[in-house]
Amino acid sequence: MKRLFISTLGVALIVLLAPVSGAWAGQTITVPNGQTVMHFVCGNGDTADFGNSPCDSALTVGNTVTIDSGGAVQSAVFGVSGAYNDTDANGVTGNQVTVNGKVDDGVVEGGDHDRDGTADDVTASGNTVTVGSGAVVTGGITGGYAVTYSGNATASDNTVQINGGTISRNIIGGSAERYSSTGTAIATATGNTVTIQGSPTFVGVIRLWGGDGGTPGTNNTLNLHVAGLSVVNLRYFQKLNFELPASLGKGGTMITATNMADITDVTGADISIAVSPGSLLKVGDEIVLIDVGQPAELRVNGALTVGTAITSLTPGYTFDVVSVAGQLVVKLTGAPSRASTSTSVPALNEMMLILLALLLAGTAMVKRNRSVKK
Repeated sequence: MKRLFISTLGVALIVLLAPVSGAWAGQTITVPNGQTVMHFVCGNGDTADFGNSPCDSALTVGNTVTIDSGGAVQSAVFGVSGAYNDTDANGVTGNQVTVNGKVDDGVVEGGDHDRDGTADDVTASGNTVTVGSGAVVTGGITGGYAVTYSGNATASDNTVQINGGTISRNIIGGSAERYSSTGTAIATATGNTVTIQGSPTFVGVIRLWGGDGGTPGTNNTLNLHVAGLSVVNLRYFQKLNFELPASLGKGGTMITATNMADITDVTGADISIAVSPGSLLKVGDEIVLIDVGQPAELRVNGALTVGTAITSLTPGYTFDVVSVAGQLVVKLTGAPSRASTSTSVPALNEMMLILLALLLAGTAMVKRNRSVKK
């Protein structure tokens, strides 16, 4: 997980420190359509050179980086970060990266606090990476990354939002690391969220992780709105929210983990299901939430035995667990009745019947008068 980064101490050319809604506003860096950047891009970097280093350690909050559609960052080592600090103990907080273009090889991070040679405490919190429908990211995505040698490392409340695009490496909500195994300091990853929707393409995605702190972490969430995805490994989520797309039919699979040597572990996770409007699933239909192929390679909450009810977020739908051996399979056990699609003429209400009777009576009277006159 450690990345090489050679920084030059200095001050960025332009520093914007203005209070916005009680917080310090950062810089805005944009790589526009038609522009290819061949260096690391950090939101707290040089605004005159598309966020090039040095990255200002005094400006680690509230920066924004956007890679426009048609823009590209080609940097095999470094990639893109909403803010990067390897200089002091200032935390990296509330930064944003939006990728609509291409980032080749380098990691995309919402924020990165890197003090791996010191005892400094490090924090990456509230950072966001958003990947658009036309994006291409080949070097992995992390919402927030915090690494130190022997201090405390905290990655909290970071977000990765996948709205589409093509992704080829890791997707991690938040990662916290400390390299020393001695002392009482800890690495904590908590409250990080990965949301996947739209029509993304995964090409050899290695890890889909919520919060990596050397332990499973707490309160890390996966919101999965897409079926048929494949990853190597699924871990470190304490909440798994599956929204079944309308296109998912009987026997369909939400996500597959393919590496038999790298156990998919969602032990203790709270699992819930929502059903998209227009779903054609019927009572008795079974679907696969997670498929790993071999029973020994899937670890789920021990309470998830056959017959266990799964929390439903859509009123009227109920689901029970059918299998936890190699596949986490659920059955639809209850569904709301569908509205009638009959094309028959609806019954007329009482007032309409009265008006119709009066109209018929009037018509009959006119015909009778005409008959008398003849």
